[in-house]
Amino acid sequence: MEIKKLKCVTADKDNIGDYGTLVFTENKTPDYESKEFSFWNRLGEMNLSETASVCLVESHKTDRLTSSVFERHLNTSETLIPTDDIVIVIALPGKNGNKEPDWDTVKAYRIKKGDAVILSNEVWHYAPMAVNGTVKTFVVFNTNTPENDNVSLDSQKLYKFIYEVEM
Repeated sequence: MEIKKLKCVTADKDNIGDYGTLVFTENKTPDYESKEFSFWNRLGEMNLSETASVCLVESHKTDRLTSSVFERHLNTSETLIPTDDIVIVIALPGKNGNKEPDWDTVKAYRIKKGDAVILSNEVWHYAPMAVNGTVKTFVVFNTNTPENDNVSLDSQKLYKFIYEVEM
């Protein structure tokens, strides 16, 4: 089995690009501010076609951050809101209607506590990985996404390679 190394970078507004939208407040002026709270409106928008579902993934730190499973949603964007730092391994869709990721675009991003990411439709991804301890990540997408808009594959089973994230 081949192990492909991925250098993890912290996601920012410039490097996330076609993969999705980083949701953050750093260096942004609140739309409303008072003594009790600050409010930022429209930090990111999701493409939803039905009622939204709020879900939870609980990730546990492992000895190695490895990934071989990828999934995508053709008609649904997906938002990940971590309670602590996570790593996601993501890839753009293959060209010309390819039913697999574009393996040349696989990247590892660290999403910092306090930020969120809205993954674009068709972006390949899988469950977030915990950087430290146990991390809960809230997931928001269409209610029926897991049953009706979910395609997955395993690079280890199909092609005998996995990705290992280097922090």
